[in-house]
Amino acid sequence: MKEVDGHIPFKAMPTPKPSWVERWNVFLSQHGSWWPRFAGQGPVYCLPKGVIGVLRREFLDNDDSEAELAFRSLCRGRSRTTIGVWNEQPIDYPLPFDLDRLQVSDDYLHKLSTTKYAPEIDWRSSPRIDGKTWRAIHHQLLGYVGRLTLDEQYRSEMKPLQDRWLRHGCRPSFPLVANALEKPTTSTASIRQDIEQSSSEEVATLMKDAGHFMRKWQLNRLITWELPLPQRPLDWVPLRLACALLGDDHPVFAVPSFYDIPSRTDVRARIREEQEQVAKAFRINLEHPVTDISTRGGKPSSYESAFRMWHIEVTVRSRYGTSRGLVARLGPAFKKYLGYQEDRVKQIRSMYAQLLNQNG
Repeated sequence: MKEVDGHIPFKAMPTPKPSWVERWNVFLSQHGSWWPRFAGQGPVYCLPKGVIGVLRREFLDNDDSEAELAFRSLCRGRSRTTIGVWNEQPIDYPLPFDLDRLQVSDDYLHKLSTTKYAPEIDWRSSPRIDGKTWRAIHHQLLGYVGRLTLDEQYRSEMKPLQDRWLRHGCRPSFPLVANALEKPTTSTASIRQDIEQSSSEEVATLMKDAGHFMRKWQLNRLITWELPLPQRPLDWVPLRLACALLGDDHPVFAVPSFYDIPSRTDVRARIREEQEQVAKAFRINLEHPVTDISTRGGKPSSYESAFRMWHIEVTVRSRYGTSRGLVARLGPAFKKYLGYQEDRVKQIRSMYAQLLNQNG
């Protein structure tokens, strides 16, 4: 570990294990005709088994079905957080869509909230979050991802950044980390290398703008353009750790240990008022705090479910087109995947159907 700027601790980003390269080469040797068809599309995400099973009956031939299952096995065999592959490297998203189905320990949930959430940060001084609390936070974060995915202002502000990124031959590598982009001197090794290698003022401006975009929308990083990682709540963490995650300009509410908070002070109301003011300062149209992203009755929010369904459907469409009957086939898969009745699946899909039409 090394000290950067004299007070913010960062660790080097972990490199993919050699076993990934070996397993990837085995996959290519067995399904070499499948990968080249999609490799140029950007991130390639794995599909749930149930969705593959439904599609194989009418939309996938045997070779595609076997390749899809092998690709999923490759990703999930590496890690529960590996959601796909981009440029032959694994995509790790620390918010597993199916966390409630996974039999995982509190130790693993702790890793999801710390070292898997932001691997470049030294989390040793951070208080531990119990598993039940992190699961609730996890659902809110995914719900917020869904809310952003469907938000017109968010999409309209991200699109120009993505277009600018696509125009460059020497593109900044993902993930894009908010604190590293706005402060190159505190960036991780991989991102700092991108900055040093590129003398383009336009690229430097793009990276700075991407950092501002993530700060505005309360994102810790962009894993891919489709997978934002929201800033997680921080509770009683050292200031230098908070600074490493939030940046120097984030508002701070600090109470000395001796200070007796007046009984008439509604701390929750004050925090919510501050959240609202921050959103207004950033000119965010979406009302903050976002109150409809928590679980209800043990079920994920509508926005979380919509994001999961949207992500699957976009993935299927990008690979196999929009053949007639596709939506009808995906319906039963969504019912089983989310545990919803048919009417509920239709209701959730109506939340993002217009977005699909816009994207073609």
